[in-house]
Amino acid sequence: MSLWSRDQLRVALTPGGLALVRHHGQPGKPVAKKSVACDTRDWQSLLPLLERELADPAWRAAQVEVVLSNQYVRYVLTPPPGKALGRVEEAALVGASFRETYGAEAANWRIRVHSQPPQFGLVGAAIDESLALLLGELFKRQHCANWSLHPLASLAAHRSAQPTADWWVLAEPGWLCLFNAVGGYWRYLSSRAVDDQWRRTLPDILTREARMAGCDETDQPQTAFIQVVGLRHGTPPVSTHWNWRMTPPIHKEAGVLALAMA
Repeated sequence: MSLWSRDQLRVALTPGGLALVRHHGQPGKPVAKKSVACDTRDWQSLLPLLERELADPAWRAAQVEVVLSNQYVRYVLTPPPGKALGRVEEAALVGASFRETYGAEAANWRIRVHSQPPQFGLVGAAIDESLALLLGELFKRQHCANWSLHPLASLAAHRSAQPTADWWVLAEPGWLCLFNAVGGYWRYLSSRAVDDQWRRTLPDILTREARMAGCDETDQPQTAFIQVVGLRHGTPPVSTHWNWRMTPPIHKEAGVLALAMA
């Protein structure tokens, strides 16, 4: 057995940079980590930098996971289908929702479906098909056959307690994803670009999104679970209409390195 057969490499891609974190059989305890800055924000500029880093034997690993910033991912929530669907039907419904929302651009996206009970919509995540294909070619050149691709939201969801809250707020540098849950299932989602003052404006943002989601207005504050990745922990926003819960940071890394360790 190879000395590196138990090694796992986590790669994060985000506008402005990438990170590599290597583990040896114990996730959460990296044996090597590195971040690389990029002057542009498009994913195309990151791939040559990633290939240059992977040429270094220090990053050789039997398994590679690629984490994508939510800024490179698009999400939709379909109307509730009202009945159980097969995988092909689910993919067709999610694909139709992407085309309705984003137009012809969605024809060139790779789509992943998250199933829910028929009374709730299906959650779809999509990335540019070219990104997935070029990553596949890159890893083939690096003799890495065992690799996978994960949106940040899908990994972060496994670490959070958001089903117990009305809203889950996933924040990364420059971007927010907002999810509304009922009984542990998603019924509304949205994403938006934000600046460094997002904590101050979050109560107003969530109030508007709650109206969009059709949430009933009551005298009782709603609960919002805030999970930050790559940002300082900070303090909860100030608002009498919301109960804030914040996840404790799982490590001290900031920026793109935090995404690679999510």
